[in-house]
Amino acid sequence: MLSHAQLFILSRYRNVPSLASLCLKRLGETIVEAQDVSEELIFVKNIRELIKYSYHPCCQNSGSPGVWEDLQKAVCGFLASRKGWLLKVPGSSLIDEEEQLTKDLVTALINLSLSIQISSVWRPRENMRL
Repeated sequence: MLSHAQLFILSRYRNVPSLASLCLKRLGETIVEAQDVSEELIFVKNIRELIKYSYHPCCQNSGSPGVWEDLQKAVCGFLASRKGWLLKVPGSSLIDEEEQLTKDLVTALINLSLSIQISSVWRPRENMRL
Protein backbone atom coordinates (compact mmCIF):
# COMPACT_ATOMS: atom_id res chain seq x y z
CA MET A 1 0.00 0.00 0.00
CA LEU A 2 2.63 2.47 1.05
CA SER A 3 4.64 1.98 -2.14
CA HIS A 4 1.62 2.97 -4.27
CA ALA A 5 1.17 6.11 -2.18
CA GLN A 6 4.86 6.99 -2.45
CA LEU A 7 4.89 6.45 -6.21
CA PHE A 8 1.75 8.58 -6.51
CA ILE A 9 3.48 11.48 -4.72
CA LEU A 10 6.62 11.10 -6.80
CA SER A 11 4.67 11.01 -10.05
CA ARG A 12 2.73 14.13 -9.06
CA TYR A 13 5.96 15.98 -8.23
CA ARG A 14 7.45 14.85 -11.56
CA ASN A 15 4.25 15.89 -13.36
CA VAL A 16 3.33 12.47 -14.75
CA PRO A 17 -0.46 12.54 -14.31
CA SER A 18 -1.15 9.22 -16.03
CA LEU A 19 1.16 7.40 -13.62
CA ALA A 20 -0.30 9.30 -10.66
CA SER A 21 -3.81 8.29 -11.68
CA LEU A 22 -2.77 4.66 -12.08
CA CYS A 23 -1.06 4.67 -8.67
CA LEU A 24 -4.15 6.08 -6.97
CA LYS A 25 -6.38 3.51 -8.65
CA ARG A 26 -4.03 0.69 -7.70
CA LEU A 27 -3.80 2.00 -4.12
CA GLY A 28 -7.57 1.71 -3.78
CA GLU A 29 -7.57 -1.79 -5.23
CA THR A 30 -4.70 -2.85 -2.97
CA ILE A 31 -6.45 -1.54 0.13
CA VAL A 32 -9.60 -3.50 -0.70
CA GLU A 33 -7.59 -6.65 -1.47
CA ALA A 34 -5.58 -6.30 1.73
CA GLN A 35 -8.70 -5.90 3.84
CA ASP A 36 -10.14 -9.06 2.33
CA VAL A 37 -7.07 -11.29 2.73
CA SER A 38 -5.00 -9.84 5.61
CA GLU A 39 -5.43 -10.45 9.29
CA GLU A 40 -7.19 -7.52 10.94
CA LEU A 41 -4.21 -6.42 13.02
CA ILE A 42 -1.85 -6.50 10.04
CA PHE A 43 -4.34 -4.59 7.92
CA VAL A 44 -4.75 -1.93 10.62
CA LYS A 45 -0.97 -1.64 10.94
CA ASN A 46 -0.64 -1.09 7.19
CA ILE A 47 -3.45 1.48 7.13
CA ARG A 48 -1.86 3.25 10.10
CA GLU A 49 1.44 3.50 8.16
CA LEU A 50 -0.42 4.83 5.13
CA ILE A 51 -2.17 7.45 7.27
CA LYS A 52 1.09 8.50 8.94
CA TYR A 53 2.71 8.88 5.53
CA SER A 54 -0.26 10.78 4.06
CA TYR A 55 -0.60 13.15 7.00
CA HIS A 56 3.04 13.62 7.99
CA PRO A 57 3.61 17.24 9.10
CA CYS A 58 6.50 17.79 6.68
CA CYS A 59 4.18 17.07 3.78
CA GLN A 60 1.62 19.73 4.63
CA ASN A 61 3.87 22.61 3.50
CA SER A 62 5.65 20.90 0.64
CA GLY A 63 5.16 23.72 -1.84
CA SER A 64 3.13 21.68 -4.31
CA PRO A 65 -0.54 22.50 -3.80
CA GLY A 66 -2.95 19.63 -4.05
CA VAL A 67 -0.42 16.80 -4.21
CA TRP A 68 -0.77 15.57 -0.65
CA GLU A 69 -4.42 16.57 -0.44
CA ASP A 70 -5.26 14.20 -3.30
CA LEU A 71 -3.61 11.32 -1.47
CA GLN A 72 -5.38 12.25 1.76
CA LYS A 73 -8.73 12.38 -0.04
CA ALA A 74 -8.12 8.92 -1.50
CA VAL A 75 -7.23 7.44 1.90
CA CYS A 76 -10.22 9.11 3.57
CA GLY A 77 -12.49 8.05 0.74
CA PHE A 78 -11.61 4.44 1.41
CA LEU A 79 -12.05 4.79 5.16
CA ALA A 80 -15.38 6.59 4.71
CA SER A 81 -16.65 3.87 2.39
CA ARG A 82 -15.85 1.33 5.09
CA LYS A 83 -17.59 3.31 7.84
CA GLY A 84 -18.81 0.20 9.63
CA TRP A 85 -15.24 -1.06 9.91
CA LEU A 86 -14.08 2.27 11.34
CA LEU A 87 -16.46 1.93 14.26
CA LYS A 88 -15.08 -1.44 15.30
CA VAL A 89 -11.93 -2.13 17.25
CA PRO A 90 -9.11 -2.00 16.06
CA GLY A 91 -10.23 0.21 13.17
CA SER A 92 -11.62 2.81 15.54
CA SER A 93 -8.14 3.46 16.98
CA LEU A 94 -7.13 5.07 13.67
CA ILE A 95 -9.54 7.98 14.11
CA ASP A 96 -7.92 9.30 17.28
CA GLU A 97 -4.39 9.51 15.94
CA GLU A 98 -4.55 12.39 13.49
CA GLU A 99 -6.64 15.55 13.84
CA GLN A 100 -6.66 16.41 10.13
CA LEU A 101 -7.65 12.83 9.30
CA THR A 102 -10.66 13.18 11.58
CA LYS A 103 -11.69 16.41 9.84
CA ASP A 104 -11.24 14.84 6.42
CA LEU A 105 -13.23 11.77 7.46
CA VAL A 106 -16.14 13.88 8.64
CA THR A 107 -16.13 15.68 5.28
CA ALA A 108 -15.88 12.41 3.34
CA LEU A 109 -18.70 10.82 5.34
CA ILE A 110 -20.95 13.84 4.79
CA ASN A 111 -20.22 13.78 1.05
CA LEU A 112 -20.87 10.04 0.92
CA SER A 113 -24.13 10.47 2.81
CA LEU A 114 -25.24 13.30 0.52
CA SER A 115 -24.44 11.34 -2.62
CA ILE A 116 -26.43 8.37 -1.33
CA GLN A 117 -29.38 10.59 -0.44
CA ILE A 118 -29.33 12.36 -3.78
CA SER A 119 -29.12 9.13 -5.74
CA SER A 120 -31.99 7.60 -3.78
CA VAL A 121 -34.22 10.67 -4.17
CA TRP A 122 -33.49 11.48 -7.79
CA ARG A 123 -34.30 8.73 -10.20
CA PRO A 124 -35.06 9.53 -13.83
CA ARG A 125 -38.57 8.59 -14.77
CA GLU A 126 -39.07 6.49 -17.85
CA ASN A 127 -41.65 7.47 -20.41
CA MET A 128 -41.78 11.02 -19.13
CA ARG A 129 -43.58 13.43 -21.51
CA LEU A 130 -42.36 16.94 -22.11
